[in-house]
Amino acid sequence: MDDSQAQDEPLEKDSLWVRALHRIKNAYPITYAPRDDHVRQSRAFSYPFSNSPCVQKEPLIQTQVEKFTSRLEEFAEKQEPLNIRDWYTFATLDIISVFIAAGSDATATALTTLTYLILIHQPIYDAR
Repeated sequence: MDDSQAQDEPLEKDSLWVRALHRIKNAYPITYAPRDDHVRQSRAFSYPFSNSPCVQKEPLIQTQVEKFTSRLEEFAEKQEPLNIRDWYTFATLDIISVFIAAGSDATATALTTLTYLILIHQPIYDAR
């Protein structure tokens, strides 16, 4: 394999992390999945995050960004401390929910969004 091919290959995850987070046989969060599983899962999620769907969802994403900056401004005006990591996490999950929720009915959206948010957030929370 030459250098250009090596750069295109995703890095293999450290087996220590994979084993620690591997609770269900052959089920991994995408962030810690072994390379082959990560590539497969990434392909499944690639279209919603490609250019066309992102442009279509831009107004919804902008709304989430405006909510986030508004909350930061409230803290700044009151000169209150905040945990920026938590706020970025919340904002990121809100934006992800925009992609998950698009085009589905309210009940399915709520359940699907909750499921995906738990799947995304739980490994991050557990790693703390």
